[in-house]
Amino acid sequence: MKNRDAARRLFAACLATSMLVSPALGLQSALGQQGAPAKSPQTKPATQPTAKPKESGVAQLSDKEKRQEKARELFADAANAQNNGAFPLAIEQWSKLLKEYPTDPLASSARHFLGVCYLQQEKADFPSAIEQFKLSLQDTELKQREESLVNLGWGLYQQGMLAEGNARKQSLSESARVLASLIEKYPDGSFADKAMFYAGESEARLGNLDKAISLYSQLLQNRSMESSTVRPDALFGLALTFDEQQQPKLAKENYDAFLAKYPNHTLAKEVRLRSAEIALKDDQAE
Repeated sequence: MKNRDAARRLFAACLATSMLVSPALGLQSALGQQGAPAKSPQTKPATQPTAKPKESGVAQLSDKEKRQEKARELFADAANAQNNGAFPLAIEQWSKLLKEYPTDPLASSARHFLGVCYLQQEKADFPSAIEQFKLSLQDTELKQREESLVNLGWGLYQQGMLAEGNARKQSLSESARVLASLIEKYPDGSFADKAMFYAGESEARLGNLDKAISLYSQLLQNRSMESSTVRPDALFGLALTFDEQQQPKLAKENYDAFLAKYPNHTLAKEVRLRSAEIALKDDQAE
């Protein structure tokens, strides 16, 4: 029979395939209502006689406008690469945009999407992703604030799971804080369920079991989250945490609720074993 630490490791392995990164970005939403980069003003071929400009003609772009136009073109190229799954190329192009136009209005969004690419590449680079999400969140007007917060929290959680000692504790503690701030700011947001779940996981692994139970329960009791993809994970997490608290009755109730609701889940075999173990101990006690 696996012990509780082994159950947590199994649980972590099942969660390892879960990604919270933003969906592919459409250029219109990424660049705002103006859509894709505007084309340069039309001019006549140089071989033709130069006509005298009309008063109503198109004005020449200022140096500032030219830089903004170039930044938009780089943004579009990077977004296309990311949307097509070419993450190394997208990382290169986002980085180029940020190097050449670090103060452009699109820079904060570029940092967010660069962080997403660091998570989506074949081998996730959590430290680099975390750095970019933190930089993007310094902009109070960031359009992707909710997405950056949840990805930052998830990245810190994953980084903590890969670390040991104080580094592990520091990453998990920061993850819990970031996700708690997201829950407070966006209680009905698209990522509230995942924020509750991963905040609960971070607290549980820090040994803050009462906080973990509160967060799992908050998710499970929210009717709008009944179809959440992390709901079965939260139910298992709740049962396991009661188990860790030496509350076998509550643990078994939640293990059995898990089996009734998700009999074919990846964790179902482990849950059956743990529920049976509690029942066996109860029989022996009688």
